[in-house]
Amino acid sequence: MQGSQLLSEQWVATASTPTGLPNREPDANPDWRHGYGCSFWGASHGYRGDGAFGQFAIVLPEQDVALAVTSETTDMQAVLDLVWEHLLPALDRPGDPRADAELSERMARLQVPTPSSTAPGPRAATWVRSADSELPQRYAAGRLSDATGGGGWVLDLDVDGTSVPLSVGDGHWRESLLFVDDVVLPVAAAGGWDAAGEFRADLRLVETPHRVQLHGRTDGSMRLTWRETPLHGTDPATLAVRARDDLPDKPR
Repeated sequence: MQGSQLLSEQWVATASTPTGLPNREPDANPDWRHGYGCSFWGASHGYRGDGAFGQFAIVLPEQDVALAVTSETTDMQAVLDLVWEHLLPALDRPGDPRADAELSERMARLQVPTPSSTAPGPRAATWVRSADSELPQRYAAGRLSDATGGGGWVLDLDVDGTSVPLSVGDGHWRESLLFVDDVVLPVAAAGGWDAAGEFRADLRLVETPHRVQLHGRTDGSMRLTWRETPLHGTDPATLAVRARDDLPDKPR
């Protein structure tokens, strides 16, 4: 129930108190030198839970603040440094209506840059997996065609000989589901053509930190790479958290 206390103060104190030895390696990042508790790390300020590629749950008891961060980076210390440098000093400042208004206006304008066409291109193309692709060989080819209603494309990926369609927007994200094996990954995709006649798209796996980057080349090859390679292999199927049978309408 909202407003009900879920955890005791004693549990929180125990879980957030480092019990492991701090990392004293000379090249260790500062926030990894404070030791480890029960699923929580000590930190330069407060304590935190973290996951690979910059997923943070930062708790600042003195300021009565909890901060959630999602990102795709291997420089996790840099994210924390920005929090300590910019956010933390501002938490205890007196209110400033003008500054608050400027911040609200800026926040309303912020958005993730969306891939889009920078030059006209064909409405259809076919590519074969390039030798320098990072995804497994079973992601063998791709076919691009007009989306129904315009405003983007349908990208049919050949996975183990089966056509797997994904929606791709031009300057906007289009959502669809990537069905591989017996799992499904929600994907938001956007891309476009460039002046060299090549097609590039970001395929964001929205339930993970990761994105696949597609490059359709003029030589008929398709390069599929990771912006940051996942910890457990290069096949997107290993990142799925949903089984195909969990969906009411499950294509085969």
